[in-house]
Amino acid sequence: MTEKWDRQEKETPRQYDYFKTFLDLGALRSIPKVQQKRGKSATYLEKLSSRNNWIARADAYDRYIDEIIRKENIEAIKKANKENIQLAQAIKVVVGKKVQLLIDKIKDAGSDTD
Repeated sequence: MTEKWDRQEKETPRQYDYFKTFLDLGALRSIPKVQQKRGKSATYLEKLSSRNNWIARADAYDRYIDEIIRKENIEAIKKANKENIQLAQAIKVVVGKKVQLLIDKIKDAGSDTD
């Protein structure tokens, strides 16, 4: 399946390369920035952009990447939560043992005064 951001049927490899430059600029992308990087006229690049739907394709790509990042973040949060629970359980065991030792010492100290 071809994605919107893939090379289009009537798009030449060079035209697609200009689009990739546009795409790689990220959220602050613009035709003047492509013009700066590639040295082509703004008029030519605007025509390519219009003919090949650069803005809609870039938007589709951005949404795709955002979804991937969102899923990765959810997985990272799940992993961190699991690790935090395991750490809390380990701390609980250690602290529980220390508290029990302290209680035993207090009881022993109390029985010495009898």
